[in-house]
Amino acid sequence: MHHHAHRHEARPQAPLGSFEGAVPRRRGGESPPRLRAPRPLDPVTLARLLTWTALCAAASAQVPVPRDPPIALTHDAANGRLTVSIRGRDAFAYQHHRRFALPHVSPLRSPSGKSLTVQKTEPFPHHRSLWIADRVQLENGRIVDFYHCTKNLRDARRPELGFTSYIRHDGFSDEWVDGDTAAFAAKLTWVVDGKTPVLEETRRFGVRDLGRGEYLIDLSWKLTASFGPVTFHSDWVHYAWPYLRMHPRFSGQAGGTITDNRGRSGQKATNGKTARWIDYSNTVEGVTEGVTVFVFPDGKQRKWLTREYGTFGPRRPDDLSGTRFTLARGEFIEGRVGILVHRGDCARGRVAERYRAYTETVQVSRGADSIRVHRGERSVLEYRRGAAGLKPYVVRLHTPKGVNVVRDAPTDHVHHHGLMLALGVDDVDFWGEVHATVPGRQRERSLDDVRVRTRSGRSSGAFTQLVDWVDPRTKKPILVEKRRIEVSAGEATLLTWRSSLKPPPGSTSAALWGRPYFGLGMRFSASMDGSGRFVNADGKPGETVRGDERLTAARWCAYLANAAEQPVTVAMFDHPENPRHPATWFTMAKPFAYLTATLDLNRRPLKVDAADALSLRYGVALWDGHVGSRKIEDLYRRWVASENAHARGR
Repeated sequence: MHHHAHRHEARPQAPLGSFEGAVPRRRGGESPPRLRAPRPLDPVTLARLLTWTALCAAASAQVPVPRDPPIALTHDAANGRLTVSIRGRDAFAYQHHRRFALPHVSPLRSPSGKSLTVQKTEPFPHHRSLWIADRVQLENGRIVDFYHCTKNLRDARRPELGFTSYIRHDGFSDEWVDGDTAAFAAKLTWVVDGKTPVLEETRRFGVRDLGRGEYLIDLSWKLTASFGPVTFHSDWVHYAWPYLRMHPRFSGQAGGTITDNRGRSGQKATNGKTARWIDYSNTVEGVTEGVTVFVFPDGKQRKWLTREYGTFGPRRPDDLSGTRFTLARGEFIEGRVGILVHRGDCARGRVAERYRAYTETVQVSRGADSIRVHRGERSVLEYRRGAAGLKPYVVRLHTPKGVNVVRDAPTDHVHHHGLMLALGVDDVDFWGEVHATVPGRQRERSLDDVRVRTRSGRSSGAFTQLVDWVDPRTKKPILVEKRRIEVSAGEATLLTWRSSLKPPPGSTSAALWGRPYFGLGMRFSASMDGSGRFVNADGKPGETVRGDERLTAARWCAYLANAAEQPVTVAMFDHPENPRHPATWFTMAKPFAYLTATLDLNRRPLKVDAADALSLRYGVALWDGHVGSRKIEDLYRRWVASENAHARGR
């Protein structure tokens, strides 16, 4: 459940990454200097000048010329607008001024700069370019139609007086720009009669520059009944989830074409039909351009509304569309679409190909006590932030085909939590929990930088968590950790775990200790117990600790077993710059399967000084099927190279 956000306006700012102010200007009132005719140069002076010019040209060729950032976000608080620019040209604007009853996107510009959508037009002047709206009721209150927003004017003859009911913009969050991608989130409240909140909404925009003026918007929204039960009363047509209203010159009535993923064209063939995406394109002033709406796959079919006059958009699944339904207090409803702005028609814009790429894009969602990463319909990772327990950890981790390989809190060892980092610090045990004499708690201080990153066409979900390792007796931290987790899914699921550990301010050092299994540990799923085998980079059997437990030093270690009757391989990587590389791996397959990357703290405790943080980098790779050592080694080397490049680029 989200708590109501206080209203605030973002301050105006220059575009992120701009070079404003870098060029000197002539002072006001100054005249340009008078130019004199040049005198002829003698041959020696001319030769020197040519040589100097050539040297300057050679030098300048090696100096990068400042360019506009690929994407920039510009706030205009006075006019209630956030403009997204791509390579110096406006792409779209998010409108949130109080004069509007509904926050919306307008304009949505084509690659050539034309407005693809219209903010207000006839017929149906309540349409707002690209918008979300519905007809709802809070408990026993009155039914309010946010969709037909003009019904909510205080005085239809004096629209400047505003609206009695409206969707209020409360502020921005999670705003960032990273190369050719950017994102921001808007916090919204649906308000009735100017005072009664009905729904809380979080609306998220992700933007990616595709080049040549083309771009993709990843739009998601979540409506939460935070103030009591909310009933939705809309019919099949009159709600926006979202809708787009095309500019009249792009409409079907002006020669535009509506096309769906099955090749059907026009309103008659597409309206009320299920589809994965629908494209609206036209040739205007000799240039063919269009926009496509992708439904992000969630296993449910969506019908579409399409109109030749220009409106189109997906419907909710049938059980939530055109029928009354109620959200209990705290429940939510959400949606997600991709909006592709492209050159050419549906075929030349490679819409089908780009839809496939969109559905394979990683998605990151942030909950009250969790982070979830998906790729298309498949879960990749779920991370518990630690609010309800004694530590944050990865509670679910899936292979590319969706097989989960970790187990949380089994009855034999309830303190085993999926993939977790746990050590002894001073005299506090952060591993044993209920079995520890002094059980420490890892407490989240903050969670930041939750995002999708795209490098070389490969997307990954990432987040940064600041964690205080707290002594239960004093309630104060004895160790401070900056934890960064990044995960991608391709041929293998690849997770990178980066931790920087240091004493808190005011402490000079922290003493790390452990038992043979303390470190970054993974408890495998029950179906993987007993039947698998461990391999490592050097093929060493390792030192026996007790029973099936072994300690082995190697740059990587892997476990090959069957999970849910499917063969899988799970490998853990130790970065060469980690202290005490290669890692000492704790392994056991019986009676249950466990793997830990350790610092050998049970034999060699480690002191961490305040001036020198302990930096750790580990990789975890998951394959479907049993793979050989050569394939594991190849990915290990590529992971190390990528990590080294990442470190250089920080």
